[in-house]
Amino acid sequence: MIMDGIENNNNRILSLDILRIIACLGVISIHTMPIWVRFVSPWSVSLFVLISGSLLLNKDETFAQFIHKRVIRIPIVFAVWSILYTVINLCEKNVDGIPITYKDTFIDLVSGKYHMWFLFMIWGLYLLLPAYRLINRSEYLKYIVLVLILFSVIIPSVQELKWFHWSEYETGIINLGVFYYPLCFLTGSFLSQNKLSRKYEIGIIAGGIVGLIMILLGIGTLLRDYMCVIAVFYWLYHYVQVTNTKLRKAVYTISECTFGMYLMHDMFITFFKRVFNVRSAELKFFFVVICAFVMTYIVRKIPKIGKYIT
Repeated sequence: MIMDGIENNNNRILSLDILRIIACLGVISIHTMPIWVRFVSPWSVSLFVLISGSLLLNKDETFAQFIHKRVIRIPIVFAVWSILYTVINLCEKNVDGIPITYKDTFIDLVSGKYHMWFLFMIWGLYLLLPAYRLINRSEYLKYIVLVLILFSVIIPSVQELKWFHWSEYETGIINLGVFYYPLCFLTGSFLSQNKLSRKYEIGIIAGGIVGLIMILLGIGTLLRDYMCVIAVFYWLYHYVQVTNTKLRKAVYTISECTFGMYLMHDMFITFFKRVFNVRSAELKFFFVVICAFVMTYIVRKIPKIGKYIT
């Protein structure tokens, strides 16, 4: 997820704002909608990472800006929302008559809510951002991306599909699935900086279609997610334009709220489940999205801290 967009609104790349909105809605749909909808959004987090890479890897900032915006901010954001969710969890336990222990409370504080794993992942990328920028600006970028595709996407996917009788012991040394998100980080920068030839564009779109078919068939692999996410990212980034001024402003406003919506959407999922007992997944999705947007918009109006924590 993007922690900050392009500062100068006149130079904003609106396609990235559209992609942020799509990714945010995809994540919320995973947590609220029925199975058939969730099949089309497993690549939502990957899309957030591609967007981050496209914005941050080509950005120049001072060491002080890097420390303030990347290194310090994420732990503060995590602490604020972890405390809030822990308080909510304690209230739920009190209402349900579940015993409250110091150990469980401490675990809740340290681990955060289930969807906050994203903050650990993105912070890891941010800590090594200077190294990724060096790779991004070097002549070895294409080589490194291809190596990561092979070892963090293709080999883990083949292993998962069990096409060959490879044991984890046999492939453990070369299975680098842990580098999937760094790959997405670098890929986002590469695809945003390069308009590919027609044959490669056709290949990317064809891969996206194959990935979509795999999703509909319930075949879950990193290869599927990667093919889908780069197709969506590349097509929207290079070919979608919005000229209407009012629509551009609306997209920008919603896009700026996506981080906060991501952080607080589970709060509203719990609220509608416990207070109103909303059973319709579609209604739950609609109300959660609207409430999370409105609340984020309001919080961002708080001077100094509002935008910092959302």
